[in-house]
Amino acid sequence: MDDALLNFLRDLMEMRDTHVERLAPQIAFTAGLASSCLANDGKIFTAGCGHSASIALILEQQLIDQYRIERPNLPCIGLGSQSSFDFSTQQLKALAKPDDSLIIFSSLAQESAVGALLDIAADRGMTTILIGPTSAAGLRSKLEDKDVDIAIDVTHKAQLLDSQLSIALSIAGLIDFQLFGSDM
Repeated sequence: MDDALLNFLRDLMEMRDTHVERLAPQIAFTAGLASSCLANDGKIFTAGCGHSASIALILEQQLIDQYRIERPNLPCIGLGSQSSFDFSTQQLKALAKPDDSLIIFSSLAQESAVGALLDIAADRGMTTILIGPTSAAGLRSKLEDKDVDIAIDVTHKAQLLDSQLSIALSIAGLIDFQLFGSDM
């Protein structure tokens, strides 16, 4: 049991480290877009489907509630959960404007509601960041040229969530650094 657990944890951490290192330029670019959005009086919307909804909420909380340093709360709105995507689409329709950004954490199973959020973001002229598995090709096809696709090459839910959490926390830390000069 102990060897199996250690092997699982080693594999998980190695895969996450490989993904984060490979995706570092995209993560930095995403944080720059989010920082620019916030500096120009825009808002960040976060959403996730399945287990990835928790990652979206973690990012929202880090932006609102001072992630690395004492600073003003940042305007970030978490859009519902997988059970209330109808409400999430209504929120986005009512509140979004072109200077805002949408960060979506997709799961291994493609959710049609995530596609609806992508459509609304495109209609509103928002910048969208999709952070999900490479298998989410249907969602990727909805992205526009200005949008960002952070594709994580995984087939297991634990690997996806671990990588998404690392990416979300990296984005939050980079935003603090870019806007407020905090240490990374």
